[in-house]
Amino acid sequence: MLNMIEPAIDSKMLQYIDVKTTLQSSLLAFTRFFFKILNGYEFRISNPPGREPHVISICKELTYLYKHPWERSYIGIAPGYGKSTLMSYFIAWCLTKAPHSNFIYASCDKDLAIKHNSTVKMIVETREYRGLFGIWIDSNTRGKSYFKINKGGECAAFSMGGGIIGRNAGLPGMLEFSGGLIIDDAHKPKDVRSETGRNEPILTYKDTLLQRVRGINVFVGLIAQRLHQDDLPAFVMNAANDPTSGDGHKWRTLILPCLDSVGNPLDPVKETKEMLLAEMEYNPLVFHAQKQQNPLPPGGGLYRREWFIEHAQEPEIIKSIITIDTAETEKTFNDSSVMTFTGVYKISDNVYGLHVIDCWEVRVEPFELESTVRAFIHTCGLHKVPPSTIYIEKKSTGVTLLSMLRQEQGLNVMEIQRTAASGSKMDRFIDIQPVIGKRLLSFTKGHPCTELVIEHMCKITDNESHSFDDICDTICDAIMYTIADRNYIKSLDRNLNSKLNNIVAQDSIKRQVQYRSLYGAKY
Repeated sequence: MLNMIEPAIDSKMLQYIDVKTTLQSSLLAFTRFFFKILNGYEFRISNPPGREPHVISICKELTYLYKHPWERSYIGIAPGYGKSTLMSYFIAWCLTKAPHSNFIYASCDKDLAIKHNSTVKMIVETREYRGLFGIWIDSNTRGKSYFKINKGGECAAFSMGGGIIGRNAGLPGMLEFSGGLIIDDAHKPKDVRSETGRNEPILTYKDTLLQRVRGINVFVGLIAQRLHQDDLPAFVMNAANDPTSGDGHKWRTLILPCLDSVGNPLDPVKETKEMLLAEMEYNPLVFHAQKQQNPLPPGGGLYRREWFIEHAQEPEIIKSIITIDTAETEKTFNDSSVMTFTGVYKISDNVYGLHVIDCWEVRVEPFELESTVRAFIHTCGLHKVPPSTIYIEKKSTGVTLLSMLRQEQGLNVMEIQRTAASGSKMDRFIDIQPVIGKRLLSFTKGHPCTELVIEHMCKITDNESHSFDDICDTICDAIMYTIADRNYIKSLDRNLNSKLNNIVAQDSIKRQVQYRSLYGAKY
């Protein structure tokens, strides 16, 4: 009798209920469903040998957080593996199950935080999301950095360096899930190289973000790449070994290195084992920190001796420059003045190397510097490919030197630009590590400057414990203005192609003349 008075449930209604149940019961199914709606193609799940796909591992950990909202969890994974995407879909998924929830999404960069928060918003705004879950954006809150849904839940995006006012992570006094605090990459890579840059996000976390967590059953999730031994992930994980350190909580951890203990890659379609092993060789700082989630201790040498190539003969130079770093006095405890002459040569298609042709390291008084520099420029000018440009940093005696040399006819003298974007000296030294690690800096075997420069470069450390860095300064500038500059390389390719075309054309004309002399004017 009961069945007779119940409303009929047709097959479409059963299908609708089944889809809704499936999506709410599985974060992975939810992500795959709405990812295709937003992007028009399938959400890819890796198939690594001997390992669980990292997407599944992360979904399991986030699902655990939803079921145990009093927990705190750190997920360590390299950039570019979809961690932020999964976090955005996780928030949208939680709102279908607990639509009263409040979320704070924090990141090292406000634009990034807003971008990921807006992904949540775009999911909620889909027709399918509204139809399945009866949830939509409150018409009074349509901003990308903050929005509210019709059932009370809120999502707000902030940067680690900005103020967080009037927004909450979770709700007070709740036994069930009510939202949480998500921190997605607290540090910018260059900022962690200074103590201040490392400490600011940690202080923001302790003094600002934690104050927005509104209850004991509100989860805190940190998903990030490692960047330094003393970064925010290290701070929160210390509590596992020392309960008096960190934030006073014991954190769960899910560490996903790009290469596991037996050499299986995390996602072989994205980065093969061979690619990762090559990066470990030529860019060890980035590899161990960002790829393996295990930063190297500070104080190690930045450049290895085996990275420097010594040619029996100087390679065929295409273009050359001079870079100059000046010092104030002749006292040996100060940096010296260094002039380095380098030339670009082609190794293979789209690959260029930088060859150190000559380098002078001198300690002279300022009034002697001009004549020494002029002598070096004259010597370089005798090379078969004389320098096209002279680069000098506008500091101390370099200011006077720039002014004097610019008055000379035939010299193209440029000021080395130092901006906030170029970072500190150590930032620049670390930035060229991959270039040198790929063995793109070379020398002529037996030249007087070869051992001088190589020995100097091998003493440069990543914590500035080395005594001098003057030669490294000029090498770094030479690399940045040539083979590390994409526009410079593109111009070289254009010039080489133009020369090649001219040679082909001239050769064609030469052959025509030869044929005419042999076979007559009719040819």
